[in-house]
Amino acid sequence: MGEGILELDHDKIKLKQGTTINIKTVCRHQAIGNLTLINVPIPAFD
Repeated sequence: MGEGILELDHDKIKLKQGTTINIKTVCRHQAIGNLTLINVPIPAFD
């Protein structure tokens, strides 16, 4: 598990266990920190 920060374009969001985020198409994003990430693309990414 863990904690970290998610950068979405120029915004920073604190992440902790149980946080969910919707990342819009073409949004630049990066996760920073000691964390486990589950990525669920919708629709499915081939």
